[in-house]
Amino acid sequence: MNTKKELKEIEEFLKSNKVGNIVIERKPNGTITIQKTETSQYKKEYANNKAT
Repeated sequence: MNTKKELKEIEEFLKSNKVGNIVIERKPNGTITIQKTETSQYKKEYANNKAT
């Protein structure tokens, strides 16, 4: 499986869990940065799951 396809799968997985917007950045030196912005709904669900 190539890297581009793997990154797409990661992005789709994160979006399916409603973590918010996903930004995947590939840098010239070969590093890959994945950033996310959490939605308020995700934060609320995460807090509820962590409490149980």
